[in-house]
Amino acid sequence: MTKQRYFHFSLGPVQELVGKARRLRDYWTGSYLLSYLTEQAMDEVCKNGGHIVFPPYEENSSLTVANKRHEIGSFPNRFQANVPVDFEPSCCKKRVKDTWEKIADYIWVKYISEVAPLGKNTKEIWDRQVEGFWYIKWVLADEEDEALLDIRKNWRSHIPTVEAGDKCTLFGNLQEISGYIRSSKKGEGKKQEIFWENMRSKLYLLDLKEGERLSAVALIKRLFPRAYNELKGTELPENFPSTTYMSAISWIKAVIEKEKALATDFLKEARKLRGYGSATKAGIRCLDKLAGKNKDLRDFVSLDGNFFYSHTLLNDNLWDDRDRPIREGLERKLENINRRIGFKPDTYYALLSMDGDRMGAILQDNKEKKEQISKTISDFSESVPTIIDEHDGRVIYAGGEDVFAILPVDTAIDAAVKLKEKYT
Repeated sequence: MTKQRYFHFSLGPVQELVGKARRLRDYWTGSYLLSYLTEQAMDEVCKNGGHIVFPPYEENSSLTVANKRHEIGSFPNRFQANVPVDFEPSCCKKRVKDTWEKIADYIWVKYISEVAPLGKNTKEIWDRQVEGFWYIKWVLADEEDEALLDIRKNWRSHIPTVEAGDKCTLFGNLQEISGYIRSSKKGEGKKQEIFWENMRSKLYLLDLKEGERLSAVALIKRLFPRAYNELKGTELPENFPSTTYMSAISWIKAVIEKEKALATDFLKEARKLRGYGSATKAGIRCLDKLAGKNKDLRDFVSLDGNFFYSHTLLNDNLWDDRDRPIREGLERKLENINRRIGFKPDTYYALLSMDGDRMGAILQDNKEKKEQISKTISDFSESVPTIIDEHDGRVIYAGGEDVFAILPVDTAIDAAVKLKEKYT
């Protein structure tokens, strides 16, 4: 008699959630949200007498999601487990669905509900998209076979929702939630503008930029860190450095090291701008260390990346028109800093994407060593944040043998070499 069964689980759509992004923060929140929901299903397996075989998972953990670094999503969208013969897979599906709906409900009440009456069927659109976005596939078998889940994926069981009207500027297949059609002759274009103007007034600047009109899924993705912090009672960073900021890291480092007085003077002028805010909180190890406890220097390294380039400082589309004289003054100070340190900020950054070769085949060919392999991969995954930190970068995702990170150009190759050495 079989004492256990083999359970394979997969959550999607991955590319649609993670890949549809207009900024680095979108990639990061998409990866983290996917990890978080997958972890809910893994935890449910353990609570019902199962054992996660792959990926590495610390049972009875506090659902930290990642590598003892809770701001990094570390679980892929699929897992394998050994479960009791009476295990009911529906418990995993329910756990994911309940968690997703709890997040969505919090965001609706906190940010959307007050603006919703200005829309056209906004609640109906919201509920439809929340209900219909995810698809969950699973296989429960008496024999261990890696191919079963892939075979299951070929069965088309998820039917996408029908989406009419104007589309989301992030998820182009989903309707934006105001419900209005800009091209309508009934004045709906103006009503749509009013709806999104009111929505922007409820959110932070980086949550919803001018011209963005989002679907329910896109808004949940953008606002997920705020919901997580409230629902979990732990602090998940609500900001992620921009590509502009990442390009300038080596320059910022040089300014702090060589021209602290000029950095402080630049900051003093920057504070005069309307909408100024030191909200980047980039979390770059070398910059935080250099700034130390000096508030002015900490605020300088927290400036938005657009402050560090002449062409962005003078771009009227990025700032309040009334502040043009202040920005021109900042640009002159910036040029002086460049002369003093001998170079300008870089205009390029590096995206590092790595994955282990043939991992599926290795696991299939070494079934008796699967948990040993899983532990080895776990050790590698836990080392990734430290290596990326040491090279002035930020991890976007680090799960199993997969790594996705952003770094300054001048440190990226060395980081890749160090990761490869650690992996092999």
